[in-house]
Order: sequence, then structure tokens, then C-alpha cells
Amino acid sequence: MSDDWQGGDLAECLTENWDYDWSYNPRVGDILRVSVVGLHLGELALGFESKPQRHGWEASAFRKIRSDAEPCEAEFTALIKRGARKPVRV
Repeated sequence: MSDDWQGGDLAECLTENWDYDWSYNPRVGDILRVSVVGLHLGELALGFESKPQRHGWEASAFRKIRSDAEPCEAEFTALIKRGARKPVRV
């Protein structure tokens, strides 16, 4: 499952079962920004902004964080611009 990864995406780490015991390996729950998407030994691999650029990790070990807040935010902004109801003097 590719999740259509691209640079700038946010990824949540789901595992710590890595082939190499590097001190900078992602840990479960880490939220990382993708900088590079590529193939390594036929597997989709991700590189991250906060990690050494010469290393990548299996994309299947991450969940893509999708932002669904944007439509709600636009609606909320429109609501604010309309302003609160003002009392009418009679």
C-alpha cells in the first residue's frame, strides 16, 4: 500500500522493529515530515527532515496523517467573518 507518499507529508511511526539499531531510528508514535520518497531493495522507503538524509525507513511502518481539518477551518473562518448577531433596538 503506497498511500501516495510525497515530500511534505506527515507520517506517524507504527513500529520499532528495524533491521539496524541506529540511535536515530523512529520510535512508535513519532510524527515525522517526509523529505524523500524512494525505493530500496524493491520496497517503498521514506526519508525524513529530522533524520540523516542517507537513511530511509520502510513506508509500511508508517501511517500517513491526512489533514481533514482544512474544510472545517474554512467554514469556521466564514462563520467568524459573518460576525455574531447584534441586538436590535426596538
